[in-house]
Amino acid sequence: MQMTSRQEELIERGVRALERMAEDPVIQVETGPPVCPHCEKINPTVRVEETTATGALGEFIIQAHCTHCNHVFYAVPYQWAVSKTVSEAGQILKEKTEMTNVNEG
Repeated sequence: MQMTSRQEELIERGVRALERMAEDPVIQVETGPPVCPHCEKINPTVRVEETTATGALGEFIIQAHCTHCNHVFYAVPYQWAVSKTVSEAGQILKEKTEMTNVNEG
């Protein structure tokens, strides 16, 4: 079977697009569930103290105290969902929880 020049062009464009996507650091970032690195409890209840520190949002680190094992650990968010209001933030969390429940079920 011979390919037409149009088919060859489309395949070449597709390959170039895939190569560009593979180079995108956002796509290469693998994230996992929120797990305490000490007790390995998934999505543990934590206590976070308020701070007056300032810095770039993209460099934000969370110091959390796991109430399950009583250890401190540090969380580095890879992806952000931001909102203008608390209710919008709550809706984002609700949708995220619903998606997680669908994927697990």
